[in-house]
Formats: sequence, C-alpha cells, structure tokens
Amino acid sequence: RAHTTPGSNVHTHTQMLLLSLHACATAPPLLTRRHPGGVLEVRLNRPSKLNALSSEMVDGLREAVVAAREEGASGLLLTASGDRAFCAGGDIRQVAAMPPQQRRDFLRREYSLMIELFALRDSVPVVALADGLIFGAGAGLFMAAETRIASAPSSLAMPECALGIVPDVGATDYLRSCLEGGIGQWASLTGGRFSSDAMAAGGLCTHVCGADETERQPGQRSLPSTSDAADAVQATYSSLVDCSSAAELRDTIGEGRLPERPRERPTVRESTREEYARLRDEITRRLRRTIDSCGAAATAPMAAATRAAAGGYEAAAASLVFARETLDSASALQRLPARLCDAAEAAEAKGDLGLASWARDTRAALSRASPAALLVALECLQLPLPEEPLARRAAALGAELAANQALGCRDEFAEGVACAVGERKGQPPRWEHASVEEAEGDPAVQRLLDAVRRAPPLDLELESADERRSAAGRSLE
Repeated sequence: RAHTTPGSNVHTHTQMLLLSLHACATAPPLLTRRHPGGVLEVRLNRPSKLNALSSEMVDGLREAVVAAREEGASGLLLTASGDRAFCAGGDIRQVAAMPPQQRRDFLRREYSLMIELFALRDSVPVVALADGLIFGAGAGLFMAAETRIASAPSSLAMPECALGIVPDVGATDYLRSCLEGGIGQWASLTGGRFSSDAMAAGGLCTHVCGADETERQPGQRSLPSTSDAADAVQATYSSLVDCSSAAELRDTIGEGRLPERPRERPTVRESTREEYARLRDEITRRLRRTIDSCGAAATAPMAAATRAAAGGYEAAAASLVFARETLDSASALQRLPARLCDAAEAAEAKGDLGLASWARDTRAALSRASPAALLVALECLQLPLPEEPLARRAAALGAELAANQALGCRDEFAEGVACAVGERKGQPPRWEHASVEEAEGDPAVQRLLDAVRRAPPLDLELESADERRSAAGRSLE
C-alpha cells in the first residue's frame, strides 16, 4: 500500500477542489450540440450560479436561435447542466454592477431573445427540458418553448417584485393566458411558486417527467396534457414521456423523436377551465363560511383550496383572492394585507390552519415587495393584449421593457439585489415608499405608469447570423 503522510489526504482533496473550481470558472456558459437527428441542443452551463443568464449567454442564445432558423434544424432543445436549476433568472449581480445605459441595453437584448425564441416556433419545434428551479428569465426561456417538459421536483416562480422590478420576459402575458381566476396576479405580485403538478394543471408546462436518478411516484407518469393541440400528438409523444429520467428524455429528443407540430397554437382546454370554475365555486362556498365573521366581502374571497397546506395546484388556486374583478386598483392593492390578516385570524379561529398559513405567507410576501414595483406590475397585468399569440407576447414584452428599463435603473433595484444575493442577504429591503398609497402619489411613479400604458410592442427583428455577430461586436465596443 502506498505510504501517505498525515494531512496528505486533505492536501489532495484541496487540490481536487481547486481544480474543480477552476474548471467551473473556465467552462463555457453555453454548450451547443447538433444531434444526429438534426436537433440543435443548447445547454445552459453555469450550474454553480444556478445557470443564471449572463450578458454573454443572452447573446449566445440569440445566435443559437438564428442558427436553428437558418440552418434548418429539426428542432431546438433547451436544457441545463446540473439538477438544481434550469435557470434561476438573470444574473442580477452582473446587471446591478452595470452602468444604467448598459442595463437598459441588456434588458432589450434579453427581451429580444424571448420574442425571437417565441417566433421561432412557427418554423422550428422548440422544446425546453427543465430540471430544478425555473425562475425569472429562466421561466421566460421555458415559456417561450412550444413543448415545455418539467421534471417532478421542478418549480416555477417570478419573484421580481421583491427586487424592485416587475415580472418580465413575457410573464405578464403567460401568467394571464395560462392561468385562470387571478392566479397569475398572485404569482406576479407575491413571487408564489408553482410545483410541477401545479404547472401541469395550470398549463405552464405541457408534460412532467421523472427527475434524474429519481424513480417516479405513482401518478407522475405522463400527466394529462393541458392543451387540445398537445393532446392530438400524445400518441407520437408517449415514447418520450415514458422516459424514466430527464437525462434519458434529453437523449431521446436528441435523436429527433420530437412531437408532431400542432396545426394551431395550444389553448387552455375547456376541461381545465371547468376545473378552475369548480374550484372557484368550492372555494367561495368554503370561504363564505370561514370569513363571514370578519366582514370580508364575498366578492373578494380570501381563498385557499381544500388541501392548501400540502401545496401544489390547490395552494396556487388559493390565489383567487387576486381575482381581476376585485384587485383592479391601487386602493384594492393597499387594502389587501389587512384583508389577508383578517382572513388568517378567521381561518385560525375555525381551525383551518392551511388557509391561515397561506394568508400569512402571502401577506409576508407582499410586505417584502417594493410598493412601486407592485403598483407597476398590477398595471402591466391589466393592460389589454392582442389575441394573436405572437402579437400578444410582443405587447407584454414592450410594456415590461418600459417598466424595467426605468425601475432597473433606480436605487431600489440595487437595494433589492443587495438583500436577495448581496451583502445584506436575508434582510428586509428599505424601499423608497412605505406603502402602495405613497408610491401612487409619487409623480415619478405616475410618469412611469403612463409610459407603460403607452409602450409600443417589442419589435421582432430577425437578423442573420452575420448581422447578429456584428451587432454583438458593436455592443462590446
């Protein structure tokens, strides 16, 4: 046996750790691979940073979209390294360190990526395979894909209001178009998280598969599709969703075994709408009994579904408190924390601990958010959008860009980043306004709200690969 000196194992371990850290630091943030079946795979490759999107990655992804379109790829597959996150959002540390004009340019390029990827679906099937966190800009990438596959442990959230900005990269479109009964408002304003089951029930993902090296639990095999169009291709797709792991599924797609392209874009199934309606009626009846004693209006139910404490789709349905016919003004938003407090107390008195917990958690989430960001986000969520999907997404992105190019250059964004991932991590942010009411009275916020209302749709400029590389070069000068 080889002789070892005391401490040599520690030294060897330290060397291996340093080599691993060096490899992570020097690895390219994007990996591309052309599979034999003609599928172009683009893998986000910053697992130590939860695959957060950097400026370099945004430009690389835009080049990949151009390549898929111009080179006749049979499909574009978006994946990510590691099993903790598909993408936890934009690299907010990097963005916060940029000068204001560079921040605005980054946001325009990031949002342009989202509309270009969404438009690519007209010519090339786009599949996103997510395993882990799908947050912020990562949710934008995921939701731009036509086929959206989440592993069982995955979750999706848009926590931007806690950073002093509004949910973006198309969220004010897809959180409305996929979700019923104000659930999109709940997710947008509170950063509420959807489990993979909740994503499937609400149409945020089209399929759920097993996680790498994790056996599926009963009921997790091929959840029902959430669109009529996807139902039509279920027979073709069954071999994919029967894969036991995300890695196996990635390889299968790489072989070119993609679902047939639907002739029409997916829409929410009537049965899904009926399920939401059934839940809404059930919740309303239940909450009338629970909170009548606190005098809350029946038209604004402080809602939680029967198994809210267990999380998932039922907990997401609890957001019916945010129904658009109720939460339609700054004053309604201002009153919401008090109503949630009343609901929690009434529910606890009735022994409904699930509702009490949900109401308190929601109130706490609202208290962590920037009042100005909440106000602007609510405005974005109420803007009328076109019916045609591409025009709808472009209009939402245009309003989000106007909002975040302004909010992202305020001191509040730096404050939100510092308390989320910086030197004051975990501490409550010190926002400029103490309440939504105070933010509403700020002339600067009113000017921003007006700019959001007048914002044009985001332009779709389909450049060639050479033009894209030239533009990327100029942006570095």
